[in-house]
Amino acid sequence: MQDLVTRTEFKEGVKGLELKIDTLDFRVGSLESKVEVLDSKVQSLDSKVEALDSKVQSLDSKVEALDSKVQALDSKVQALDSKVDTMESRLESRIQEGVEEIRRHTLVLFEDVQSQIRVFADGLAVIDRKLDITYKVLNREDQALSSRMDRIERTFYNKH
Repeated sequence: MQDLVTRTEFKEGVKGLELKIDTLDFRVGSLESKVEVLDSKVQSLDSKVEALDSKVQSLDSKVEALDSKVQALDSKVQALDSKVDTMESRLESRIQEGVEEIRRHTLVLFEDVQSQIRVFADGLAVIDRKLDITYKVLNREDQALSSRMDRIERTFYNKH
């Protein structure tokens, strides 16, 4: 009988194990479906990561292109700065030369005007002397004429 109990227990133990196996099998099935869902999510994430990686590589190449353009522009700006400095120096030099030329020309004109003023003043002095002489001559003539007129009047009025 011990055999029977053991057999019965054995059968019950087997049934319990089968039940546990079924439960585990169900859990494994559930886990497999979860793993499949996770696997599909991982694949989706992988494709997204690949897409992001592609975009990052594209951005990297664009950044490198922009960097080379910026460097090219920087060298052009430096060249332009150098040209501007050269032009500024030339302009300052030309302006200084122009100012000096204007000063020389102004000095020449000033000296010419001074000379003309002297000539004009000399001419006015000559005219003044001539007018003075003319005034004196006219004054003498006036006095002489007045004196003659007085004599004529005296002679004319004395006779009448």
